[in-house]
Parts: sequence; C-alpha cells; structure tokens
Amino acid sequence: MKTVISNVYTSDLINILTKFHKDWMKTVTSIVYRSCSSSHCVNTFFVTVNGGGGGGGVVVVEVVVVVVVVLEVVVVVIVVVVVVVVVVVVEVVVVVVVEVVVVVVEVVVVVVVVVVVVVVVVVVVVVVVVVKVVVVVAVVERTLVSSVKIR
Repeated sequence: MKTVISNVYTSDLINILTKFHKDWMKTVTSIVYRSCSSSHCVNTFFVTVNGGGGGGGVVVVEVVVVVVVVLEVVVVVIVVVVVVVVVVVVEVVVVVVVEVVVVVVEVVVVVVVVVVVVVVVVVVVVVVVVVKVVVVVAVVERTLVSSVKIR
C-alpha cells in the first residue's frame, strides 16, 4: 500500500497514519525514515506493522516535502488581501452612507426653509388682510356714525 501525504512533519507521521487507518494505532511497531537524492525529492517512511494473525508487513508512506515558509507567505498574502478588501469595502460603504445622510439632511433643511417661508408669507398675508378689514370696518363705522349724526 502506498499513500502520498503533503505538508507533513516527521513527528506528525504517526498521527496521520492513525487518521488514515484507525487500526494502525495498535499495529505500528516502527518507522524508519529514508531521505532521497533524486531531482523529485520525496521523503519515504517505511512503516513496519504487525499483522492481525501474527504476520508482519511493511507499508511505504511517501511524504511530499513542501517548504513551510512558502505556505506561511501565501497565508500572509491571503490575509493581507482579505484585510485590504474589507477595509476598502468598509470605506466605500461609510462614504456612501455619509453622502446619503448629507443629501437627506440637505433635503430636510430645504423643506424646512420652504415650509417656514410659506408659513411666514401666509401669516403676513393674513395679518395684512385682517388689518385691511379692520381699517375698512372702522372707516365704514365712522362713515355710518357721521352720516347718522348729520341726519
């Protein structure tokens, strides 16, 4: 049986074997590490296991060596990209919300000013009309009173 496992430390091999095959925890007796010298370098572990009926066997597990620093750089780049995207999205949302609030406030101010101007104009017109009516009534009363006195 041959299994290829990526991104593995030597100390973690027994745990990985156990995860792949639960019964290996009871049967693994030794692990021998042999490094290779080929251009496609694969670190090979020969794992000796005891068979269920007393027989033995050897399982070869090839562990592909990957430089951990490259993985860390990739993770850091991904985290930085995610953070930058989140910051940009938040800034855009904040700017849009602030612009919307400013527009709403401007509209409210314009509406309030228009309402106040209309109310003031209506009040002035009503006051002018009332004053005119009062003046007309006073003039009519005076005229009536004077005409009554003359007769």
